[in-house]
Amino acid sequence: MHKPIEPGCLVVITDASDPANIGVSGLALEMEANATYPGVYWLVDKTGIFHNQKCLRRIDGGNPDAVQEEAQDQEVPTDALA
Repeated sequence: MHKPIEPGCLVVITDASDPANIGVSGLALEMEANATYPGVYWLVDKTGIFHNQKCLRRIDGGNPDAVQEEAQDQEVPTDALA
């Protein structure tokens, strides 16, 4: 599970209406709920525009414990294979 996007965190744009913005990383500056388009949007400093949260991924680390827990959830006990 990825750490949630918060103001000041580093994100990468994974999808955008302008393909030139895909792969751009920058700081998520502020959040806004949009009445016209559903969803939560974040202003990214490098592009100067708001991007849908679904199109962003946080890349400034994360919670290593959450990654460990997720991996443990996916392990299959050896006695279940017998």
